[in-house]
Amino acid sequence: MPLEACRFLKKNLPNSNGYQMILYPISSSETRHIIFQRNRLLLSRLSEGEEGIKSSLHFLSRNYPDINENLTVKTLSDHQILLSFLATQKRPSLILQNVSSRILWLRVTAGFAQLSILFATTIMIYQGYDYKINSRTLLAEIPVLKNRVLSLKNHIGANDVASLRSALLDYQYLKSRTINPLKSFEKLASLLKEDNLRLENLSWQNRQELEIIMSFLMKNEAREMLATRFERFLDSCRNGFPKSQIYVLEGPYNSGIHEVFKNPTKTSLPLAQVRIRLP
Repeated sequence: MPLEACRFLKKNLPNSNGYQMILYPISSSETRHIIFQRNRLLLSRLSEGEEGIKSSLHFLSRNYPDINENLTVKTLSDHQILLSFLATQKRPSLILQNVSSRILWLRVTAGFAQLSILFATTIMIYQGYDYKINSRTLLAEIPVLKNRVLSLKNHIGANDVASLRSALLDYQYLKSRTINPLKSFEKLASLLKEDNLRLENLSWQNRQELEIIMSFLMKNEAREMLATRFERFLDSCRNGFPKSQIYVLEGPYNSGIHEVFKNPTKTSLPLAQVRIRLP
């Protein structure tokens, strides 16, 4: 009711531009006073006599020092007058209603769409900044590449580039054929014999680079950890082929490096596969 009293004051005190107060009795001993500043509700209290009203005005004068000079008062003999006026209004001055699930869903969808657009915009800005940095890096490398191209053109001169490239491929092929494979076979044989390994399969490719792929079974008569024996074999390969690149294609253990060889049967020997690439 105090909130709805604003419309009553507007109709009954139309020329008041400052502060308005409405008084109406609640009982024989209590009176309610409601104070507005235009459309803003400042205070609503029950009081017993004029002292309560003076106390309220004194309290409001701390923040509104001109309230006593610009206050207009409307006194009602009965609160039913205010109730009757409010009952005749088609629309209340303050509407409180629950938000429907459809409106709530639309708000959530709109919020999610805004967040998605913001996220996409942020990604685009970041990508644009990244492209800008990469473009500047490429632009800085262009003069160096141009100078290199000019140097190569001057060095080649009037020679045919396609013929030179073909000659280079032929040279690399012939150079690979000059490598004696027997020395590499001897090293492999000594490694397999030294570490007590049984060779199962060997692939030998001698093109521009020498590549050896071998599969072998690991015997383990001392029953030590497979990882220890396998690491020792890899160290032997590094020492035997110092300039090579060694890749482990398959380890000799299935689920963990701490497995030990238990069954001496031929079918349960751990299998390993290693690729050795020589320049």
